[in-house]
Order: sequence, then structure tokens, then C-alpha cells
Amino acid sequence: TAYEISACLVGSEMCIRDRSLVGEQVWIQGRIHATRDTGNITFLEIRSRLHSIQAVVAKTPEIPKEMVKFAGSLSKETIVKIQGKVTKPQETIQKVTQHDVEISVEKIFVVSSSLPVLPIQIEDAARPQPIIDKQIREVELIDEQIEIAESELYKLGLAFEEGRELDRQISKLVEKEASNEQDFDSSYLNTEIKEAIAIAKKKIRNLGLSTENGKKINGDLESLAISRSAANKYVVVHQDTRLTNRILDLRVPSNQAIFKIQSAVGALFREYLVSNGFIEIHTPKLISAASEGGAEVFPVTYFDRKAFLAQSPQLYKQMAICSDLERVFEIGPVFRAENSNTHRHLCEFVGLDLEMQIDNHYSEVLELLGGLFVYIFKGLEKTFQAEFQIINNQFPFEPLKYLEPTLVLKFPEAVELVRGSGGTINDFEDLSTTNERLLGKLVREKYNTDFFILDKFPLAARPFYTMPDPDDNRYSNSYDIFIRGEEICSGSQRVHDSNFLAERAKSFNIDIATIKAYLDAFKYGAPPHGGAGIGLERVAMLYLNLNNIRKTSMFPRDPSRLTP
Repeated sequence: TAYEISACLVGSEMCIRDRSLVGEQVWIQGRIHATRDTGNITFLEIRSRLHSIQAVVAKTPEIPKEMVKFAGSLSKETIVKIQGKVTKPQETIQKVTQHDVEISVEKIFVVSSSLPVLPIQIEDAARPQPIIDKQIREVELIDEQIEIAESELYKLGLAFEEGRELDRQISKLVEKEASNEQDFDSSYLNTEIKEAIAIAKKKIRNLGLSTENGKKINGDLESLAISRSAANKYVVVHQDTRLTNRILDLRVPSNQAIFKIQSAVGALFREYLVSNGFIEIHTPKLISAASEGGAEVFPVTYFDRKAFLAQSPQLYKQMAICSDLERVFEIGPVFRAENSNTHRHLCEFVGLDLEMQIDNHYSEVLELLGGLFVYIFKGLEKTFQAEFQIINNQFPFEPLKYLEPTLVLKFPEAVELVRGSGGTINDFEDLSTTNERLLGKLVREKYNTDFFILDKFPLAARPFYTMPDPDDNRYSNSYDIFIRGEEICSGSQRVHDSNFLAERAKSFNIDIATIKAYLDAFKYGAPPHGGAGIGLERVAMLYLNLNNIRKTSMFPRDPSRLTP
């Protein structure tokens, strides 16, 4: 039954805790992770998502040898369904997650066969990153030594050619000396020739030493080649190879855990906001004008006219507030035509967006955002310790440090921190990536937190709909949120006066006619409001301290990748 399958295999070590299952007959379904055939016994490692168990097919009066051979012939990644008894092995089984039980196989059925040759092996893709990093460093060091040795050999090759030329010169000098001996008046020339011959022979002797060096270098190169082969004992599955074969790569337990965490971030986001009076909305992704201004949009043909893929649901969130929905959120795709080939940029990602009416002060939005992220962090810590450990086994990371309530810094304070550490930063420009990281490091040292909100960004660095700071219009009522020194969220109080909004749009060279419906929404009375846009993949990446956003995007879209 489905219960028996989940209880024995998928449940986190439920077989070990539930002693009554030992001796019971169960059905399990999973993939063949590995096989080991010893003749009359075949050992199968069966994997299902995060968990694995050993199944033993042994020749008995009831189990013919043909069945044992059949089990041993099954390709890796083949899906099988097995009937058998839960038994206790004589020794703890280290290669699987269910260490203290195994399945004694009675029946085995192939549900779906896999090709025998896989483009990547799951065990290679699952190998701990520190092991791979160490191997890469060792191989790079050996390659540097090989390059130096080959360069020396090249120089010796030139020296060898020089030696041959010196031999030719000596022959000519000897001939000249012999001819001069017949001429009594040329004896003084012989002295010069003999000196020249002596100098040439000395050079050749030196080159002879170089030849010995050449033999030594060749020996060194042979040793280095052997060392390189020994150091290269593990297959390195590079990122592009993983993404090209993403279906297989996603089967790796750490990836299964990563996407459980990512799913939970979205679920906790929704849970917290619904419990705080928000409703979920769904806005158009085909729009008539760039929603953020600028040129970073994907144009598409919309029948007889041009349209764009939405850079964010920003305008529609605000229109929902103008419709008296008061508090709204959306989880949906966001498109950015940025030719950015970095570790943290995607052309399509999942946006976690929210917008809310402001009753008294825009700090209400900051307080809600701080509470939202603390709720997400606590929810992950409470539920996913097993998944954290699986991810840690392959990609080690330190738990995220955060404060409650959330630390809020003002932009001028950040400028002071960065400058105080020797960094270069402009008072009224956006933070560079370098300064973001430096600020994250400084905040962690000073406040012992990896998570903080940076408030009061310079107005010139924000979109047209951002509300200026009423006390100093060089700044704005806007903020970014950071995890481990990288931005994961941008937000602000929005301009809610239609005339002022139109002025701001014109200053960004936005054609007013293309956002007429948006501007009209503010002509019939709009409450003060604010919100934020959060990148789901970036939150998951930085929470788990992974080194690339493509690890938290199921099928990433960047400037160089449109498949699978």
C-alpha cells in the first residue's frame, strides 16, 4: 500500500523507530541507485527523494538464480517496485539513509527502465563540494608546475638549436685555423681563432649541462602526469553539465532538499501575509509599457502591436490598493532583460511581491517585512533540520544569524560604515556589489546579524513611483533588505498623488500614454501605500549560503540559457 511504501522508505527513518515493521511484508518503490552482484546475492540501493534503503535479492528455494541475475542487470535510475520483508542486517549499512533495516526481496517489478549509459552519475553530482574544491586546487597546482616545466623545456629546445649552431661555427673555425697554419704571417690570427673555439666549446659544455637538465625536466613531467592522474580521482560535474542534464541533477538529495526549502519559503510567505490580512492576487504578465522604466524588458508581439513581459507586478499591486483591497500579495514570474552573467542574476525568477495601505507612517511596511522574514527563518529552522543536514553534507554553510526585531540602518549610516573601513562610496548613488558585500561584513561584525534592512536610499537611485523623503528630498522613503551581504528585496512607499506621479514618470522618459490606466487609478483617491519585491531564488540561495542562484532555480533562464 502507499502507507507501507512511505512508512518504510520515504518516511525519515520510520522503519528504524517502528520496530513492529521488522518481519513485516512491505511494498516499496524507488530508483536503482547502485547494484552489487556477488553471484548468488545481488545488493540493490533503492533511492526515493531524500532517503535510501538496501534491498537484498538472494538465491533461495523460492528465489531462482535467474531472478538474482535479473536484479543485478538493472540499469541505474531504473524505477522498480519491490515486495519483501523488513529485516535487520548483521551490520549497520553506511551507504544508505536507512542504516538499521533492509528489505529481503521476494518480488521485483520494473516500473520504468533507464538507459544504461547516463550523461552524469548521481553519486558524482552528489559528492561533497569541499572534496571537489580540494581536488580542483590540487590539479590546478600540478597544472601550474607542468606549465613551468614545459616552458623550461621550450627554452632548452632553443638552447639545443644554439648548440648545433655553435658546432657548425667550431668546424668553420677549425678549418680556418688549419688554413692559417700554412701562412707564417697569419699566426696571430690562430690565437684569436683558438680563443673563439675555446669560448664556443665552453658554451657547448654549458649546453651539455642544460641537456641533463632537460632529461630531469622530462622525468619531472612524467611524475607530474602521474600525480595529476592520481589527483583527478573524482569526476567533476560542472554547472553547465548539471543544468544541461537538470532532470538527473535534480534527483541529487541535496537538490531535493534545496527545493523543499524553496517551496517552504513561498509557503511561509503566503502563510504569514494571509494571517496578517493580505489577500493573494494574480496580475498580467503581458503589459503595454515597461513597469519599472528603462530598457531592461523583453518585447513581444501582441497581435498588431508591441507588448512587454512584466518586470514586476508593481503597477497592478498599486492599482489593487487603489481598489480598496488594502493588503495584497502575489507569487509569480518576473522577467528582466538584463545581460548580467553573474552568480545572482536571472532573466526570469519568482517574485514574492506585497503591497499594503499605510495608516500612519511608512515604517509600518518595514515592521511587517522584518516580522515576515523572521517568521520565514523560524519556520525553516523548526521544520527542515534534516534537509539542512543533507544540504550541509554537500554544500557546508553556517546557520543564518538574525535579530528580533530586525536591524534597520539608514543609508547615511551605511555610507559612514563603508568609508570608516576604507571603502569608496558616493553619498547619493546606489550601492555597488563590492560595497554591498563590504557592508554585510561590517554589519555582521558590529551587530552580529547576517540579515538587515537598509532604509532611506538616495532618490536618484530609485524608480519613478518612489516617494521622496519629506524631510530631505535627496533621499527617499525606500529600502533594500540584505542577507549575507547581498540584496534580496527592494521596496518603498509609493507616490499616491496622480499629478506628482505623472511628473515623476516624465522625468524617467516614460510615455504617459502607455501607463494611462495606471495613472488614472490614482485620480479617484488613492491611500498612502508601500510594499516590496523579493526574489525567491535569491532568498533560498543566500539563506543556504550557496554560491550560485542557478542552484535554487529549477530550470534557470539567464542570457546564455533558454533550455531545458
